Amino acid sequence: MTLRKILIVLAGAATLLMTGCAQNVRSTVTVYQRLDTLPAPTEAKRTYTIVKSPDQMKSLELAQYEDMLVAELGPLGFTQAKPNDAPRYKVEFNVRSSDQKTTVMDYAYPTFGVGISRGGYYPYGGRFGNDPFFATPIPVQRTYEFVRHELQVRIFDSEVKDPKAVWEGKAVTDSGSDSLADAMPFLVRSVFTGFPGENGRTRTVTLPRKRP
Repeated sequence: MTLRKILIVLAGAATLLMTGCAQNVRSTVTVYQRLDTLPAPTEAKRTYTIVKSPDQMKSLELAQYEDMLVAELGPLGFTQAKPNDAPRYKVEFNVRSSDQKTTVMDYAYPTFGVGISRGGYYPYGGRFGNDPFFATPIPVQRTYEFVRHELQVRIFDSEVKDPKAVWEGKAVTDSGSDSLADAMPFLVRSVFTGFPGENGRTRTVTLPRKRP
């Protein structure tokens, strides 16, 4: 197999690898928690209510995200308090999306010009004729734009005089899409993965786009 064919095969493999990675969603999750005030699920005291701002109460989109939170909190032993009952915990959440840019050093291959070797000058930066696969790479700075989606969840203990957060988690994922709705299912699942988590630790959670 010629060197050019080898390079073509490697390029194809890299494309397949990137396609495979696109089937997963990777989020960075940071958790802070105070377990000494959090009763075990068996004590049946993990009743809660989700506290919303006036703007959140008016938003159908945020109401859908609230339903996602409820679905994830249930298996963790949390139960929504009835309207006339005082909940042990109050849950708050905030979401946002922001445009981001990053600059990286890349390499471009010229499609014309001459190169120099011990054998003298040759076209395209290589002594293999006009084959750009053997051109000399040129360092180039490239700027890439993406969207950062974030979810922050806080759980407050309402039974103490001065309610303080006993658990808070933040999940962040970067995407080429500006759709927060597409990112939210993965952010909610990621932020509660391994609940309650290690205090002060930042880790990466990778989830498949399709549930197994």
